[in-house]
Amino acid sequence: MRVEFREASVDDEDVSPHKHRVAGYLRPKTLTMLLLGFSSGLPFYLVGNTFGFWLRDEHTSLTAIGFLSWVGIAYSLKFLWAPLMDRVDLPLFRRLGHRRGWMMFSQIVVGLALCAMGGTGTKAGLARLGAFALVVAFASSTQDIVVDAWRIESADDGEEQGLLASAYQFSYRLALLTTDSVILIVAATVAGACPTVSTAHVWPLE
Repeated sequence: MRVEFREASVDDEDVSPHKHRVAGYLRPKTLTMLLLGFSSGLPFYLVGNTFGFWLRDEHTSLTAIGFLSWVGIAYSLKFLWAPLMDRVDLPLFRRLGHRRGWMMFSQIVVGLALCAMGGTGTKAGLARLGAFALVVAFASSTQDIVVDAWRIESADDGEEQGLLASAYQFSYRLALLTTDSVILIVAATVAGACPTVSTAHVWPLE
């Protein structure tokens, strides 16, 4: 695919480059990419590090935790079903458009699977919990594919392509920071305020 790079036009020559860049992040398309990047990054650690912390708090064996960490392999294998998503429309979401339909579907699946993880817990067995975590990983990686495709297709030129990519990466990493640290701080605070509430039942719901 050929990407054409051309000089961006400046309507007001008195506007400084710094102000021009800040204004670029306030465009509706860029703000949308910030939200999509955060929603894409949020589930990554919820079925990764945070999931491992939760299992360890439930005194799950390290062997079982290591085995369940393989659910993250879905993010490395997403190239296998990416071509299929370019050709298949979702009937129930067709009115939203091809890319938006897949985004909506994947976000719904992620939300439902995370709620299922939080409601199920380890008492229902690690197999069921691991299955829900695998669903989250597959749906989240599917969302990554669609968001990347939408970002490439929606950019008007090379400059906007870079702007959208930087917005996505910023919000994605912000979501990783949130799930890897802020959630644990909130969970510890809630557990301290309510001694009868285990942190294990707080983390996955966040």
